[in-house]
Amino acid sequence: MPKFSEVTGKQFCEDYNGKELFKEFIPVLGKMPSIAFRPFYKKQAIDVVGYVLGKGYCDQAAADALMAKFDALYGDK
Repeated sequence: MPKFSEVTGKQFCEDYNGKELFKEFIPVLGKMPSIAFRPFYKKQAIDVVGYVLGKGYCDQAAADALMAKFDALYGDK
């Protein structure tokens, strides 16, 4: 399984239950409809988190926690 920095936005949302992780760590994004994530499907998931940080939707601690949880759940074991 890949690490967070290796997956695309589409993989994160569709294959790795990314919307649930957003609900837990970045609630503003977790409330958005799935269609809102389509513009990010071709970007790397790490770039999407950088965009979210830049817009002020979460702080660095929440972003780090999301990435750490993803890696704990799905990363190489």
